[in-house]
Amino acid sequence: MRILISRKFTVVPSNYLADDSEGALQRKRNLVQQTENVFRSLLYESESVEEAIKDGRVVFPDAENGTIEVVDTPENLETLEDYLEGITGVKQKQVEVEVRQVELVCPQDKHDDVAEFLGVPLGVGSTNSLGMSFSVLDETITGKLSKLGKISDIRILTAPKVSCVSGATGNVVVEPLSFKVTPIVTDDGKLEIDCDAKVETVEGDPPARGMMSAKFRVQIKSSETVVAVLGKRGESIHLLFVTPRIVQPE
Repeated sequence: MRILISRKFTVVPSNYLADDSEGALQRKRNLVQQTENVFRSLLYESESVEEAIKDGRVVFPDAENGTIEVVDTPENLETLEDYLEGITGVKQKQVEVEVRQVELVCPQDKHDDVAEFLGVPLGVGSTNSLGMSFSVLDETITGKLSKLGKISDIRILTAPKVSCVSGATGNVVVEPLSFKVTPIVTDDGKLEIDCDAKVETVEGDPPARGMMSAKFRVQIKSSETVVAVLGKRGESIHLLFVTPRIVQPE
């Protein structure tokens, strides 16, 4: 089964976006339409649009905002990026986001130790001393998980990666995790990330479906890791580790 990811491309010059005159709006529509036609030609070649849609590969133009969102393979999205770079001469800043959904299993009387160690509250809706429901790790995720292993059993449930250009939204769905992130590279080289994660749960007898989630927005350095609590189930603590990094052009 092929991996499909979503990427939103800005295909209209910034001066068009800032101009709301009728002439500028029409130029935006024309440019988005022209670029959409090129995208479809590069993506589908002799394949029909209907066949691509059956595979989940789709193109969503947004003429008003001057963007085109594409769901396709990483290789095909890179082809589109190369095309845009070729006609604009500007390489869009690329961000890779590594996600780890982790389950910690330890006695409930150890949960406070876990919360203190991570610097993040375990209660849903709670915040730490900085008023945040998440924290930025002071060391690598590997080092942190290694130390956590001394007080808890650790299971890495999913570890997907998603790539997108600065200012675009990347999506990944890997059972049971649905994750959406919008990274922005700031002028001083830091990363502002807006994350929204949902995890579907099935519990009880008879089985009942539920949902755990985490949502946060934070500015960090490239390759720093944010940890947020998805939820608690008995002795289990479900965490989300997010590590974005700016991909340097070759």
